[in-house]
Amino acid sequence: MFARNLTRSIHNFLQFGVPACAIVVFATFDPNCAIAQTSALASQNVHTISGIVRMQVTGEAVEGAKGRIVRKEDTYVVLGSTPTTNGPKPEYLFNTDSNGRWSVDNLPDGSYVVAVTPGSTDSAHKPGQRFATKKQTIVVAGTDLEGVLIEVSTGARILGTLVVEGDVPLSSLSVDAMKIDAPFEMVQSVSKSLTPTGKTTTFTLSNVPEGVIEMNAFLQTDEHYIKSITAKGIDLLLEKLNLNSGMDVTDFKIVVASDLAEFTGRIISESGKTPLPRMRISLDWTGKRRVLGGRLTRRVDEQGAFLLRPPPGEYQVHVWGEPGSTRETLPLVKSLPPVTFRPGEHKNMEIRVP
Repeated sequence: MFARNLTRSIHNFLQFGVPACAIVVFATFDPNCAIAQTSALASQNVHTISGIVRMQVTGEAVEGAKGRIVRKEDTYVVLGSTPTTNGPKPEYLFNTDSNGRWSVDNLPDGSYVVAVTPGSTDSAHKPGQRFATKKQTIVVAGTDLEGVLIEVSTGARILGTLVVEGDVPLSSLSVDAMKIDAPFEMVQSVSKSLTPTGKTTTFTLSNVPEGVIEMNAFLQTDEHYIKSITAKGIDLLLEKLNLNSGMDVTDFKIVVASDLAEFTGRIISESGKTPLPRMRISLDWTGKRRVLGGRLTRRVDEQGAFLLRPPPGEYQVHVWGEPGSTRETLPLVKSLPPVTFRPGEHKNMEIRVP
């Protein structure tokens, strides 16, 4: 469960989901000047950082690219991995000019992560160039920093097919390709929202970062699950893709199914007389393949009743107390055997808690 939640957290955070900041950079961009200004920090020595964004292979300047600079330690704020003081965290924004150049003022000493994403230009004859999001670290140490080179590439393309099995309509699905062969603060991702047009829908995911890629698909409801994700003969719920810039993956396939199992029951006292509300039950997948979709956790109602919708497979059952209560840390259920669900199967269980 932790891995699944971590993946979702990273997915929501990849564009530096750091709160806006009062000292940050509400930048005003002139088409002929790509300098982002913010109020100087009187109590610190601050510096100007400047550089250029260009295409890796051709060396062509990238006009209208959007940049965001965040302190390296602040990239962990959302997941809470690093203790931080309360309050907003600074970020610094820039756009590149027609020569791909950019500049940011008033950065204190420290280590930073720069993220560059495609933007649009004001030139009617030259629309915004497309490329894979690029992240890069810089260190500011006592002086201005000039000539920071950020090279971007077009990345890879995934030409995919979405197949929906069963009779339950699927309204939407989000496909995510996440570069994971890097420290957390350097993780990159590209996503695409799909609206199925029938049993089979084709799509293209462009500008995927090169490197080791984990593929994910996220559903908006618990009526479906991801049955399989495959490409190049690889089970992508078990393994990863290794992509190079300029590569086309032409046999990518996602299969979504609705034959979920149904798991119902009640959580009651050990005597069997009292329902236990405000408890949480969860199913922990025991296999090696990732499980995406369905519903694997839920808080019980006032009668201690629950309804889960797991994808087929084997799970371990866990019961948790209400956060802050004495039951939260107790071994609520000492031993429950693993439970196996077949497609469309219904199981009911009465769970007694000491």
